[in-house]
Amino acid sequence: MATTSKLLTAEEFMTLPKSDSRQELIRGRIVDVPPPGWPHGRTVSKVDRIVGGYVDDHGLGDTSAGDSGFVLERGPDTVLAPDFAFVSAERLRRFSGAEGYPEVAPDLAVEVVSPSDQMRDVMDKASSWITFGVRLVWIANPKVRIVTIVRADGSSETIPPEGQVDGEDVLPGFTCEIRRFFE
Repeated sequence: MATTSKLLTAEEFMTLPKSDSRQELIRGRIVDVPPPGWPHGRTVSKVDRIVGGYVDDHGLGDTSAGDSGFVLERGPDTVLAPDFAFVSAERLRRFSGAEGYPEVAPDLAVEVVSPSDQMRDVMDKASSWITFGVRLVWIANPKVRIVTIVRADGSSETIPPEGQVDGEDVLPGFTCEIRRFFE
């Protein structure tokens, strides 16, 4: 894991030259993240089509896939990028839509486990999302075809391949069989 010595702001981070690797800013320091493989990208794409379609069809807000960054902390700055994010219309009103990273936490963050990920690190990142105001985190694991749900109230559960995920109060009325994310 490579890091910089000078603490950067989110604005400085955004203007850096494009890197060969994916990066996040954690408490002012750049952290390189190895690029994920095909199962990861395919799963993100399916989550985007399924959940994003539901959000669009019901006018619930907006979504992003492909690691869009969110400023979650200032002084020193933290910019994290979920694999998929849903931001409700209510939270979108807090973001002016200007260029740059929104200073609002998504309502739903989805992290897809990559071969280079340690499950403990992914769970730590999910906990960070919750700490920064995300209401619901889904951790999709293509290798074993399960989804672990982490909630703002501190509870979590793992849904087996034959189960289904529920949008709870974050995506009212949304349900999806887990297998659809991994087909």
